[in-house]
Amino acid sequence: MLLQNLKLYLEIDESDISKDNLLTLLIGMAQDIIKQYCNIDELDSTFDNAIVLLAAYLYSKHGNDAYNSVSQGARSVSFAKEIPDFIKAILPLPKVRVV
Repeated sequence: MLLQNLKLYLEIDESDISKDNLLTLLIGMAQDIIKQYCNIDELDSTFDNAIVLLAAYLYSKHGNDAYNSVSQGARSVSFAKEIPDFIKAILPLPKVRVV
């Protein structure tokens, strides 16, 4: 379901399987990042939209992830090294664990 939703969001035809391995990897990475940010062990279906948004964000960075900013002439693009604010806004506040 997450893969289908990510393909829909990225406007990749469902029958196009050429990027499925990469998209599946990015979904897993997004899940791990969200679990770490929220300080939780499991994600339920309420996180699906955030997972898709973060995976799409990671997909848009793919190939440029080694750079924090890229400049070309008068244009400049910066990549955040953390979860973007628009995704954090739909996540619950991180849980504090007492050790």
